Amino acid sequence: MTDPVTITAAVIVGLAVTRFTEGAAGEVGKKLVNQLWDTIAARFKGRKKAEAAIAQLEANQGQATEAQANLVRVLDGELFEDDGFRVQLEQLVQQIQAEAPARVQDVLVGVKGRNIRAKDVTAEAEAGSAVQQRVASDLEATEDVDLGNVSAKQ
Repeated sequence: MTDPVTITAAVIVGLAVTRFTEGAAGEVGKKLVNQLWDTIAARFKGRKKAEAAIAQLEANQGQATEAQANLVRVLDGELFEDDGFRVQLEQLVQQIQAEAPARVQDVLVGVKGRNIRAKDVTAEAEAGSAVQQRVASDLEATEDVDLGNVSAKQ
C-alpha cells in the first residue's frame, strides 16, 4: 500500500522535541523544528490520547519519556496510513538535518602520558541531534592504559 518509511516516527519525534532544547541551532533550524512540531500537533488536534502526549511533552519541555513513546506509536500509524503526510514530515526532517551544524563530541582524544586511567566516562548525544562521536582515540601511553567503563550513546 505504501512505500517503506525512510525516516522513522522515532526520528521525527526526536527532532520535534528538540524544540525544547538547543538541539536545533540557528534561526532557520529553529523555525523548521517549530514547523515540524506544529505540523504534528495540528494533525492530532481532537485526538485525546495524542493531544495528551503532546501536552505532556510541552509541559515537561520534551522530557516525558512515556509521552514521547506514545506519540511515536500514534505517529507511526499515521505515517503508514497517509503517504502525503509522511512525505511532508520527511521533507521537513531533511531540511532540518541539512540546516543542522556538524557537531563533534570528543572524549579522551589525543591523551598522552605514562599511565592512562579513566573510569565511568560517558559521551551521550541528545535524541535527534546529529553528532560525530570519538571516544578514547589517539591515546599514547608508555606503560598502562586502563579505560574502565567507557560508553558512547546516541
